[in-house]
Amino acid sequence: HNQLEKEAQSTALSLAISQGHGPDSPHAKQAQEDARKAILESDSVGDPPLSELGREEARKAKSTLERLIATHNLPHVEEVWVSPLQRTMQTAATIFPESSSPYDSTEKCSDISTSTSSSSTIRPPIIRVKKEIEERQTGYACDTHSSFTEVRRRMTFKQFSVSSLKMHDLALDGKSGKNARSRSAPEPFIVEEKHMLRERTKKLFNLLAKTECRSICVIAHKGYLRELERGPMGKVDAEMFQNCEVRVYRLHLDGMDSSAEVEDGVIEGIDDLKGEIVIKQAEKIAESRIKNEQLLDE
Repeated sequence: HNQLEKEAQSTALSLAISQGHGPDSPHAKQAQEDARKAILESDSVGDPPLSELGREEARKAKSTLERLIATHNLPHVEEVWVSPLQRTMQTAATIFPESSSPYDSTEKCSDISTSTSSSSTIRPPIIRVKKEIEERQTGYACDTHSSFTEVRRRMTFKQFSVSSLKMHDLALDGKSGKNARSRSAPEPFIVEEKHMLRERTKKLFNLLAKTECRSICVIAHKGYLRELERGPMGKVDAEMFQNCEVRVYRLHLDGMDSSAEVEDGVIEGIDDLKGEIVIKQAEKIAESRIKNEQLLDE
């Protein structure tokens, strides 16, 4: 949808200039903003796929990540956590064309790779779809993910773990036990404001606390990542992510219970903690910047 927005803005700008308005005039700027919003509000761009430009950027991100791992002697990615929108899942499939099955109960993060780039035997990561890191809930069709059934039909995502989408759909169907609700009486939609999104990003730390994996690639959206960095991670001056930009952080969590034990790849006892899991330290150890003059800080 970003590509469609840019095309609509370009068309609006050309029309404004042809009508005698300057390119930096209030009229031209308003026309471009109206054109951008029209694309966002259109139901015709529901859960859009990557454009060809987006696919090319994802291919470059794959090369960039491989270079950063080799240059900084980083551990290989053990799991990939991705937003349920089609564009992020396609990005994940492009960067990680091979993935390990999430349904193999015998496979753990430690079996995939805790070694560095010098290792010659490295299993592909497990890719898990996580609703916790989805795009800000705006109500726009382009920010609303497809259903579990629709995603499961796609061969591209056949190796992805999509249990979070299945649970979401079961909840909507009123089949999720004590949390069940009728489709005839759906909860009213509430637009997720930026401060609400910033609060939601804290859920990522609970996910991190519950896994034994120590090298995780998060593929999300610039709005989500902005609130994550500038909020809980304390990087108040963090620049907006560019499309398919890569940043590598070493995180130290606070709030872990020393009595918690690892069982089947999950930290047991974490749900008994009092208080929330927070970031004790977020150290940026590598990054890439992709030039993109059209990027807008939303």
